[in-house]
Amino acid sequence: MKQDPLGLIPRALPPHPRLLLDRSGVARAREFARELSWAQAGFRYLIAAARRALELDAKLSAEPDAQRNHALKTGGLDLALAYQLTGDERYAAKARAILLSLAAAYPTWPQRPGGERGAGYLLAEKGWVEQLAWCYDLVHDYLSEEDRQRIAAGLLRPGVETVRFPVHKTCGNHRTWGLAAIWAVGLALDEKDYLREVIYGRTDRETGDKFYGLAHQMGHDILADGLHWERTLGYHFYTLMALADIADMAAHSGVDLWHAEFDALSRRSSALDLHRDYGPRGKRSLRFMFDAPFYYAFSDGSCADVGDSGVGNLAQAGIWGPIYEMAYAAYADAKYAWLSNRIYARLRRDEPSWKPARSWGGWRFVRVTTPELPKGEFSLAKDASFGNVGRHERGCSLFPVAGYAVLRRNPNRKDLAEVLLTWSPQSAGHQHADRLSICLRMGGELILAESGGLGYDNPQHLTWARQTIAHNTVTVDETSMHPQRDHEEPDAIWQCDYGQPPSDGRLTLFHVDPLLKAVRAECENAYRGVMLERTIALVPNAVLDVYQATSRAAHIYDFALHVPGEIALLSPSVEGPRPEDPKPALAPDSTSLGTRLGYRHLESVKTTEVGDLGLAGWFRVRGASVLARFAVNRKARAFLAAEPAAGGVSRNCLMLRTRAKTATFAAVYAPEGAEIVPLTLLYGVVFCCVGFGRNRDYLMVGPARKLRRYAPTSPPGRTVVVLNHDHRGGGHIRVAVGKK
Repeated sequence: MKQDPLGLIPRALPPHPRLLLDRSGVARAREFARELSWAQAGFRYLIAAARRALELDAKLSAEPDAQRNHALKTGGLDLALAYQLTGDERYAAKARAILLSLAAAYPTWPQRPGGERGAGYLLAEKGWVEQLAWCYDLVHDYLSEEDRQRIAAGLLRPGVETVRFPVHKTCGNHRTWGLAAIWAVGLALDEKDYLREVIYGRTDRETGDKFYGLAHQMGHDILADGLHWERTLGYHFYTLMALADIADMAAHSGVDLWHAEFDALSRRSSALDLHRDYGPRGKRSLRFMFDAPFYYAFSDGSCADVGDSGVGNLAQAGIWGPIYEMAYAAYADAKYAWLSNRIYARLRRDEPSWKPARSWGGWRFVRVTTPELPKGEFSLAKDASFGNVGRHERGCSLFPVAGYAVLRRNPNRKDLAEVLLTWSPQSAGHQHADRLSICLRMGGELILAESGGLGYDNPQHLTWARQTIAHNTVTVDETSMHPQRDHEEPDAIWQCDYGQPPSDGRLTLFHVDPLLKAVRAECENAYRGVMLERTIALVPNAVLDVYQATSRAAHIYDFALHVPGEIALLSPSVEGPRPEDPKPALAPDSTSLGTRLGYRHLESVKTTEVGDLGLAGWFRVRGASVLARFAVNRKARAFLAAEPAAGGVSRNCLMLRTRAKTATFAAVYAPEGAEIVPLTLLYGVVFCCVGFGRNRDYLMVGPARKLRRYAPTSPPGRTVVVLNHDHRGGGHIRVAVGKK
């Protein structure tokens, strides 16, 4: 079929309902509500909500009221679904009254500058239109033909025109939600042009505006390693929710989008493409997006809150509804059942009134199609691949396109060290100026944390959270990385490199073996004339962190670490640090750290010099204590400061500052009880020794040509060498050589 080369547009539609549920789904939901306790609870919640909705006043004023419109949409959906499950026409009559009232008022409401008409903002309007289409579909057979025409002409078709507002029309999550709304209306009204637009996109005949469809989004905007191109886990799940809606609705009309495969885009399709992630060649599917988060998480299920994510644990995927139950029904993958059970355990804690959690507190229970969910299984100890290019080996995960690596010392031990390193470009508005930043877990707690998102209405989201100094990386000359820079205008909360020089970093080393797990990345696009490079090495007893900044001109380099707990600095002895070591004289900084973006939020600043033996200290987060030792290859000062709290948790910042052309910051993090001898920085090589009990790890990081003794056949490039002596007198050497 020429107009449907992928064969994804249904040629003939089944009877109504066919969106949220089809007729078999209605029968199944009724059966579950009679026989299964979790469905009975969901049914009770639904009927209680529908009874409340019977009391809603459906009359609308000339001016749209977003809050009232939301209540009418929600109430209408509850009523329509209650009608399908009970056959009680009181519910259908009230849903009809709501739909007709909205259909009469909606065309009279002005479209505001942001594009919205009935909701508070355009993105909300897309979900609003989608669910009103569900409502219409559920009461379709109750409505007269005149009712249907009035609702279609006054509400559903104008709703499509509203969500087509020509902003966010290509690669982003906004467009995906627009596609969900148009798909719902297209199926509800049997409008093939709408369905074709969802799959293949459209070009406006009058304006020439291009609107992308699923063929583009699946082939370009799901990256080859499975993450969504906006590269924040929260928006990954948010987009996945819309895609799961589309796939679920399609299945009711005989189209299998769950298993559909789309060709990866290998080159730029138009100037409207928002990002540069093309290829490699191959097929991509919706399943990529379900798989990738498993390998992004740490071993306890917690997740690095990178960018505007807002997701601190895999189990928070439940915020976006039963998407993993739906995926389990589609793919029968045991890890989706495993995660669904973790989601329900979290919901029972966070939503105690939802007993049991599978009730979903209302209408969403009808999307659960498995009578009893199996336990499922998943282990990060098993090697795997994900997407086209994602690698998971020896407990460590690599997202080569998204720009993340997660090193885990032992995925079966939640108390051992785990590190996430990012070299992602700042190519989306939900990303921060954070290249080469890390998150560190040790002792079962997140020790070095990201700033996360503070909410778009919070001024500190721009002036703190998005700034480079708020991340565990290096800031140059007190200015955030390109493209964030020193932009303080309101729209700078969406700053990205679209239409500007690229901001990409580059992976140069990923090495995992039983002794040494190492990753290295670099970025020369963050600051003009400055090369940044960072190496992270996990060994049995410690984490070595080496960060080098190189330029032909002198700069101020600030190496910052952010702890959601206490930082205690010590004057280190030759071996240690130890709790009994004296604390250095920390002097209040009379000038604080200035008023530049980010820096203005560092308060109660104290400072000390970094001595010949470097600097040592403790990071304490709840029950975990981590030893740390630092060295800088130039004269440097340390600053200790309080920073904005996050989630009600006090946070502190340790910053090492030096001014030079080239600066090397070296740090070692080790569990309580370890001994860390002073780090040595000599001729571009970092030497380190960490002892734990009778075991010793000797680590060296530097150019291979300077480490020939340990890597005599290695090619030029940055090299990590580790020599491990165990308590039995045995020894092992591992060498990891990166790209030149």
